[in-house]
Parts: sequence; structure tokens; C-alpha cells
Amino acid sequence: MKKKRSVGTIIFPIFLLLFGVVTTIFMVLFTVAFLIPESQFSIKILANINIDKMHQEFWTVSLHEIPICLAYMFFGICAFVAGIGILKLQDWGPKLFMLLATADILTNVTNSIVLKKPLLPEVPWIIFNCIVLFYFTRPKIKEQFNL
Repeated sequence: MKKKRSVGTIIFPIFLLLFGVVTTIFMVLFTVAFLIPESQFSIKILANINIDKMHQEFWTVSLHEIPICLAYMFFGICAFVAGIGILKLQDWGPKLFMLLATADILTNVTNSIVLKKPLLPEVPWIIFNCIVLFYFTRPKIKEQFNL
């Protein structure tokens, strides 16, 4: 018998797949740019991330750009994998997504405290992650994944 699919089990994985691909591609580009900063490619990439004040502050505050890029690349790959798991209605898909959502909430709050920045710009992502956590803990959704 084929499992009945809810709208969220279609929308969330599409978001995850797109987010995962875009994040991973950008982080690969940034990692290469930081590894070879004197190349023409890197000069163009690094000039583009310094367009607005927010990005300038982010990259100047972080002393270790490559590990940060690798961490975001890891999260992008995990998001992509979670999207595949949810599309295939695998029980590990929503678990991975909820783990990523929890990690993102903690990261946003921690960054706000450590970097002494206002939390307000991160509130939409925190709300989104809370929606994810709420949605995938609903009994009907858990039933789809045999959780």
C-alpha cells in the first residue's frame, strides 16, 4: 500500500534540496576563494561578499573563514540528504531535518550572544525552524514516516 503524502512532505523537501544545493555551491566557491585569495577568481568572489555592511562584519568578525565555510557546506549537504529522505518517506529524513532545525536555532541564538548582534534579523529563521519542529512532531506526519 502506498503511503499518503501530505503537502508539507512535498514542500519541505523541495526547500531542502534547493537550500542544500545552493548553500553547498556557494560554500565551495568561498572555500576556494579563501584558499587562493590572490587569484582573479577569488578577488571577484571576495569583492562580492563585501558589498553590504552585514557581510563585511560577518567575514571580518570570523577569524577562521575556511572552517566556517566547511561547516556551512556540511549543513548544506545534510539539508540535501534530509530532503531526499523526506521525499522517499524515510524515517531518518524528518529526524535529520529536525536536528538541523534545532542546530540552526541554537546557532542563531549563540551567534547573537557571542557576536553581540541583535537577534531580530534571525527571528524569521527561528520561526521557520519552530514550524519545522512543530510540523514533524504531529501524529499524522509521524505516521507517514512510521516514527
